[in-house]
Order: sequence, then C-alpha cells, then structure tokens
Amino acid sequence: PMSHPLLVLDMYEHAYHMDYGAAAAKYVDAFLQNVNWEEVNRRAETALKAGS
Repeated sequence: PMSHPLLVLDMYEHAYHMDYGAAAAKYVDAFLQNVNWEEVNRRAETALKAGS
C-alpha cells in the first residue's frame, strides 16, 4: 500500500544549525510548538479513509 507522511521534521544539521547551533532539542521544541495539529489530524483522517 502507498503511504503519505502526515508530519515531517528535517533533522539534518543544515536545517537548524544557523538558528539553533548544536541545540537540536530547541529546534524540535520550536517545530512542535508551530505544528498545525488540526491539519495533521485532517491528513490522518484522509489517509485512513483512503486506506479503507
């Protein structure tokens, strides 16, 4: 079956180093604070419907 990502976080160093230095955890925290969880939920519901 095909799959589609619901939420993607780039953890390669180039994604956060200029803004956060070695503080990857702060980058992740900032990312999670800015996630539109309603959109993630909508994508999950759409994927579940498509899979049934």
